[in-house]
Amino acid sequence: MLIEKLITYLALVIYLVVPSRLCEGALNSKNDITVIEPVRGAMWISGQHSYPITWTQSKFCFKWNIELLDIEERKVAQISTGLSEFKEGSMRHVWLIPPTIQNGDYVIKICENSAPENCGRSNSFFIRTTKEIGHAEDTDFDAFSPIHTPQMKETLTFSGNATNNERSAVQRRLPHELRRQKRTERERLYFKYMSERIRHDPDQLQCAIERVHRPSKETFVEQYMKPRKPVILTGMMDNWEAMKSWSFDKLGSILTKGVKVDIMENTTPYSQWNEFRALFADMYKDPAQVIMTDFHQIYPELMDAINFPKFSKDYFEEVVDEDIRPPQLSFEMAPTRSGFHWRVEALNASLWSALIQGKKLWGLYPPSKYYVPGVNHNNHRTQNSQQSESFTWWIYTKPELQDEHKPQECLQEAGEILYIPSGWWWSNVNVDDTITMQKSFCDETNIRSCMDELKELGDSIADNFHADVYIQLRNYLAIHDPGFLTDDDRQFKSPIRDLGQTNSDHGENFHQNVWKKYFEEGIDDAKFSSNRDDEANV
Repeated sequence: MLIEKLITYLALVIYLVVPSRLCEGALNSKNDITVIEPVRGAMWISGQHSYPITWTQSKFCFKWNIELLDIEERKVAQISTGLSEFKEGSMRHVWLIPPTIQNGDYVIKICENSAPENCGRSNSFFIRTTKEIGHAEDTDFDAFSPIHTPQMKETLTFSGNATNNERSAVQRRLPHELRRQKRTERERLYFKYMSERIRHDPDQLQCAIERVHRPSKETFVEQYMKPRKPVILTGMMDNWEAMKSWSFDKLGSILTKGVKVDIMENTTPYSQWNEFRALFADMYKDPAQVIMTDFHQIYPELMDAINFPKFSKDYFEEVVDEDIRPPQLSFEMAPTRSGFHWRVEALNASLWSALIQGKKLWGLYPPSKYYVPGVNHNNHRTQNSQQSESFTWWIYTKPELQDEHKPQECLQEAGEILYIPSGWWWSNVNVDDTITMQKSFCDETNIRSCMDELKELGDSIADNFHADVYIQLRNYLAIHDPGFLTDDDRQFKSPIRDLGQTNSDHGENFHQNVWKKYFEEGIDDAKFSSNRDDEANV
């Protein structure tokens, strides 16, 4: 009898207490619900893909209702009702998007089951159908069939003279080849969608880099150069002749000596580059770019068309001899979709990037971020570029990052100069065909970083180029700013003999000495015989 009363009492307690504790928010409406995923700007694909929905709370709720809303807060789908989920930290629910969800911008709404007025909403994100992203319809192709696009139709179209072997060689591709075709086509459409959104609605990309119009030298040095803060300068290229005459069409009559395309070994006629640009702009892998670090030597007559800001001393340009001066100027012509992987500017230099034509999407991380999330790097803090195009990081990795781990982004317009301080990570993607002039430099604010990098390279790379540059800078500073140098600076010696010679001179002298030793002076026969006798005795 006593046991029965005890059971009844426990049942009554459970009935009265537990429901009220399922969500503490039911009694206290101040439960803060924060939706972490989907992140702002993420792209989800309907029909065949599952995606995580994650959130946190400030109180203790155990049951949840999750809804999909359109951008006008209208309910589109009930993702889950009465979902039981509680964890210390973030909670997670994986949702397979039904194929009935149409293209559009959406938000996720998560509410307490017992207190539906307590809700949290995600940032806006995109849902696209598999058909738009480039997946084949199951009714038309099997699971490993190529994507049906104009480019791939050509690979499946045969002339009347094609043999059966030629047909089967194309039709019977290996599964991994077909999967790669699907992936690359999907990436092409991803980029197309991303670039179109940026072109048509640039305001949706909130620029995190300050713009300033024609700053004075004092303003720039104090507010940006000394604190090493990136900035976009406007109005500084208004008087550049290049802004008038360096279009893709006009350059045809100017670049008569040819250009250096990265996929070609030698200088290429400009007309051939235009063919590359048209051919590779819509290709899947590594669009061909013109990158000329010796542009000022091939076309010195065009240097009057540009005029980078002169806000401080440039040690490379003013101190280092021209024959060993590090490459500073870079002329670039790049098609849509090309760009640069994540990197820190060589020699820890600062960078001017002047955009003459097109639009360029930039991402920056401060020096405190030693490695960029989601990429592999080599020892020189440069992303391993052998695995993918530069833009794949932007469509695969960036949407999955939490806000505090995302880069500073901005869309650079033609006529603007981006200043990237020493030590900052940078990556870019060309939203349009672009023409860019870049200049790296070492000034008063980053001379220490440049010197340390030169010293490190001079001590580890098997040539004396970096050591020569370092020695010249050290000799200059010893006269003009002796207090700048440390004991380690003064004690540094190049590991390469004959310091002061160019690499070619050093190599030529080395081989002459070897020839003289072995073929002109001859080998010491007595010493040679003694060595042979010792070997025989052993």
